Amino acid sequence: MNVYVYKGTDRTSAIKPLVKDNKQASEYYLYKAPIDEGILIVAYPEKDKTTEFAFEFWASYSPEDDKAEEEEDDLTVMVIVAAAIAFLCIIILVVCIIMKRKEDSAVSP
Repeated sequence: MNVYVYKGTDRTSAIKPLVKDNKQASEYYLYKAPIDEGILIVAYPEKDKTTEFAFEFWASYSPEDDKAEEEEDDLTVMVIVAAAIAFLCIIILVVCIIMKRKEDSAVSP
């Protein structure tokens, strides 16, 4: 049996895989999606093989899930800000070096 799990706000937008690298879902594993999204399960049998398929699901809300997602978003923002600051520092350094070289070449006879 081939089983893949995706999340999205509806079945047409559920294209983000819940399993890394879009690999098949694992048996007895818990898959979660944020409260504003849902889960789409795509399952199809192996060709010419007898197959049984069943799954259980439940819907619940846990504020801890939202908190973990917010912390992940905060970390992403912090990394982007740090990278932007580092890039700006490099640009300033390069400009200073260029100005110093021009100044040195203008002073030399």
